[in-house]
Amino acid sequence: MTHAQTALSIRLSTLRLSHGQAMRVIADTRLMESISSTALDAMIKKLRREGVPFGADELVKDTYAEMAYGYAHLIELAVAMKMQSDGLAFRHVVSLLTSHRSVLRGFYRDALLEASTGRGTVRILQNPSPCEGETINTALSGLYLDFRAVNSNGILGSPGPELLGPWQALERQMGRYDGLYPYPLIMLSQICERVLRIAEATPLVKRGRKA
Repeated sequence: MTHAQTALSIRLSTLRLSHGQAMRVIADTRLMESISSTALDAMIKKLRREGVPFGADELVKDTYAEMAYGYAHLIELAVAMKMQSDGLAFRHVVSLLTSHRSVLRGFYRDALLEASTGRGTVRILQNPSPCEGETINTALSGLYLDFRAVNSNGILGSPGPELLGPWQALERQMGRYDGLYPYPLIMLSQICERVLRIAEATPLVKRGRKA
């Protein structure tokens, strides 16, 4: 691990936000821009009741204590919002995120640490015969999350998530499938970078009435 990656890893491990701050971060990512702040807050609370983004072992026993949202919790919420905006049913979102949580949390970390290095290193896609308005070269980078999920007659099937590099993501996204219509990839590195940037700049949300 490079010095920069070590420093970034420390930032991830020390990030702690309140519920109010977490809601502001998710709102500012604009992953579900079409809903109001009230609806977003209700959605986050509904997800929390279903175990997203906190596992049963992470829940605070004291009713009056507020949960602290770490980096992995924020990314899980952001991914949940993205999945719903892509048309995945709520129950399927919850199932995929909770069933594969331990693997996904490793992906959330890797997607940020390798956003432009390692597996996420830039790949150049060359257009051999560009038409009018098309570029000659396109740069691809970052890591992408693929649940390999396919919906058949209302039943979601998934062998588990994969973390893809830019070239793998291109092949997966642009491939042709006979009778299969998999859900789109999630640009995980991009989401992780945006969430961290917003989270670290989010001020403390004051609670209670003004004096």
